[in-house]
Amino acid sequence: MLNRPMKADPIATLKKKISSSQRPFRVLMAMRRHVESFAQIPCCFVDAAVSVEIAYTHWTKSIRRSKYVERFHPLPDDAEEFARELLDVIQSQEFDFVFYVDEPALLAVYRSTCLSEYSRWLPFPVDSPLGQCIGDKSGFHQFMEANNLPTPKTYIVKTAAEATKRSVEMGFPLVVKETDSTSGNGVFVVEGQEEFEVILSRVDHGKPFMIQQFIEGMTVVATFLSYNGKLKGHIVVEKSIALNSGKGPSVAGRFIKNKPIQEICKVIAQKGNLSGITGLDLMIDREGTAYGIDPHFGRMTTHIHFAPYCGIHFGHLFRECLEGNLTEKLPATSEIAVVKYPECIYLIFQGGLFRLLKGFPLFSKKTAYLFKQ
Repeated sequence: MLNRPMKADPIATLKKKISSSQRPFRVLMAMRRHVESFAQIPCCFVDAAVSVEIAYTHWTKSIRRSKYVERFHPLPDDAEEFARELLDVIQSQEFDFVFYVDEPALLAVYRSTCLSEYSRWLPFPVDSPLGQCIGDKSGFHQFMEANNLPTPKTYIVKTAAEATKRSVEMGFPLVVKETDSTSGNGVFVVEGQEEFEVILSRVDHGKPFMIQQFIEGMTVVATFLSYNGKLKGHIVVEKSIALNSGKGPSVAGRFIKNKPIQEICKVIAQKGNLSGITGLDLMIDREGTAYGIDPHFGRMTTHIHFAPYCGIHFGHLFRECLEGNLTEKLPATSEIAVVKYPECIYLIFQGGLFRLLKGFPLFSKKTAYLFKQ
């Protein structure tokens, strides 16, 4: 059954959408680990008459049942083997674009021995400064500083003694981050010295880690589409509820409009010569200043399918890019709050049902629960 077109109504509808005057664009989405949050994204492209194929490993489960995917390509999980066999899939097909969905997939490609053969299929050139941000939060901090983009005051340290010295300079509360942390794991908000010493015993393993200024305020995620370094569209979503004590993936969010964040996205797109759908997490302090805190550069964010609720459809905008139309589209004001699957299920299992329904009533006209796959 794998590697053969799926007989599904959405695919038949897609083929009807593509008229003789409309080129049938094809994209490949490459993913390597747990990506249930992205299972709703193929329909965004199918709605824009762009067919989707998936390259995946055994870790990627729910998306393998998506009725919006035309073809599946199973790959091994080992990083080098994944990169090599993914390249075989890309070279044997005529894709118009390749999306790297999760960081493990992008990291496997950028650290593989066949990276040079991927040149046409990367989200940014091999020598782009965004390359230093893949799998390395310290690289992200250095990129932001080098381009005068706001980011919390940060020290990159190698030992507990050095971390202790910096903590005295910065004061509590502060944030301790492992440079390769993901999904909120390896990120600790530290309130005092005793707690700080406990956290140091967890993160001091002979590799660099970060001591960072704590920014009190609103956590948001910016998702944007750029093509050849030009910003095409963006959304900004407040992470109203998030997993991992508020540090992990968002469960529910509300749209906000923020001109400075739009400009940050433009600079990242231009300086990195970026093509694709990507984003970053930010904190907005009480004075309204936005600070970049976590990158998703070169890979997708899970908020893509939120966008139509504020007038941005990344599938249609992406098709316009492929057709040569790079005119930027701005998001509209929206009062809709969006709740994500499967994160909402995880939250319920963690005892968060009351909190979820209180903040985001199931049958409210201003709440959208996204279960579409």
